[in-house]
Amino acid sequence: MSVRTLPGYRLTVKFVDGTEGEVDMSAFVNATDAGVFGELADPDAFSKAFVLDGAVSWPGGQDLAPDA
Repeated sequence: MSVRTLPGYRLTVKFVDGTEGEVDMSAFVNATDAGVFGELADPDAFSKAFVLDGAVSWPGGQDLAPDA
């Protein structure tokens, strides 16, 4: 699995089976009830996405399950 961040709080995700797609997380990170994901509204923080144990993750401890 790999992840690449794009402007506008978007991610390009590619799974090991070749499935790939783009996820727009702008509404999610900017929501009033974003919780810990609100920290990712900082574009610099959002841009630090990486893959850990098959999940898109960030240094602040946020992560997304692969099925999300």
